[in-house]
Amino acid sequence: MNFRNAFLGIILIAAATLFSPAGQAAEIVPIQLEVYDGLNNLSIDVDSGLGFNLEPDGDVRCNFLLNGDIQQGDLDRLKAAIPPFETRDVNKIPRLCLNSRGGSYPEGLAISKYLMAENIGTAVPDSAICFSSCSLIFMGGTYPWKGELNRFLHAGGIVGFHAPYVMGLDDQAYNNEAMAAAYSEGVAAIRELMSLGVGNKVQRFPPELMAELLARGKDDLFNIDTVGKAIRFRVHLYGTRANPEIDKQSFCNACMNMNYGAQESYGKGGENDLCATDAEVEEKPFPKGKRMISGAAPRGGTCAIDIETDGAKTSKWMFVDDDAQWNDGLELAYWYLYSPSTWIKDLADGKQDTSLTKADGTPAFVAAPKEPERDLATELANFVKDAYLGHGKENHVSDDTIFADEVEYYDEGRIPRSEVTADHDNYYRKWPERLYEMIADSLKFTPTSDNTVDATFRYAYQLANGTKKTGGIGVTNLSIQLRDGRFEITKEQGKVVSRN
Repeated sequence: MNFRNAFLGIILIAAATLFSPAGQAAEIVPIQLEVYDGLNNLSIDVDSGLGFNLEPDGDVRCNFLLNGDIQQGDLDRLKAAIPPFETRDVNKIPRLCLNSRGGSYPEGLAISKYLMAENIGTAVPDSAICFSSCSLIFMGGTYPWKGELNRFLHAGGIVGFHAPYVMGLDDQAYNNEAMAAAYSEGVAAIRELMSLGVGNKVQRFPPELMAELLARGKDDLFNIDTVGKAIRFRVHLYGTRANPEIDKQSFCNACMNMNYGAQESYGKGGENDLCATDAEVEEKPFPKGKRMISGAAPRGGTCAIDIETDGAKTSKWMFVDDDAQWNDGLELAYWYLYSPSTWIKDLADGKQDTSLTKADGTPAFVAAPKEPERDLATELANFVKDAYLGHGKENHVSDDTIFADEVEYYDEGRIPRSEVTADHDNYYRKWPERLYEMIADSLKFTPTSDNTVDATFRYAYQLANGTKKTGGIGVTNLSIQLRDGRFEITKEQGKVVSRN
């Protein structure tokens, strides 16, 4: 995993309020009322398979679009827009597509329950967002067979979760009675959320997702942004390129994704997953293909998949759950073959999303222009060279905000930023004439978490104070985090390795 991907998982977007309305109510837009895609989540459910698991399942079609902030009354507007069905053909299941930053938590929960009761699917199309209470609606997408899941996420869309909250608690004084009422309201909201889909065959909200949701504040989202998260939380992908090779690594990915719930940290070093290195794989030939077997499972045991071939072309693969019989297993979606840490957006096929095209050929949804993607690698290199190393150059304006509030600083441990900058200023006064030059190709970055990297580099320096001069070669190690969209140094270490 390269340095840049370490930061791309951070979505620095503030979610909309859940309990208080903001802006105009959501718009319910009809798309094509009589065109259905007939899709559901069979290829990610462990008791079923589509049989086409090396290619996309088909085009997702939206019948309606919920666009804008979710407010009280949106459920009634949605009911009025969707015609009643006395009988429902399983091949004619309406789908509600979503583009919303969120809004009313109770209304979002009510809409989610309505979708489950009426067997209506959901999707988040290309360039659309679905945050906070909208994500509850998304998770309610249903297919009328054993309460099956029916929720699709385009590789160019975003689904994000956070805990419900009450506006105003940070800036208003509340008496005991009001605080007790707010607490009771919060408990009731979580109870309602945990009961979502209870009694159906499938689990709507896995405990792990609930834990992630409750750990988030109003400005911190948990996003379905990797293949592993899509598998763990049973979200079907579309708008993706479906051409994985079934080699040793993808075979290992399939086994880990199936057996270990796509846990992105099952390998040492977080997302540096276990399948990144070759494992011993045994291959057994069969008339219609081959079986691949490995003991790569981190907790012991073996794993196997059967691969059907048509000449040199792979036509299907199955996760084996019966070692005694060829090809008696589970047909899983093609993205099980990818590493769980694969970014969903990196799988986008680049084709136009037709899910929101009206009968007359016009689009029902035009996304706001996307901000250019930041080139974080270049930004970080410039930050080290200019903001940090340039910090000590002659005539360079000092900016103490390049440091975090506290910094792990040489042998002094964690000290306040003010003490760090004071030490730097004392050094600058000692050596009023300074020249620092980074040695070419010495700057190296090592990701240590989703939003932090270690930077190491060597530099040549010349210092003077009147007739007193010195110089040499030094090495510096920094830990740098991306916080609120900007870089700051959390650790500074270094030493002089040679003097002139």
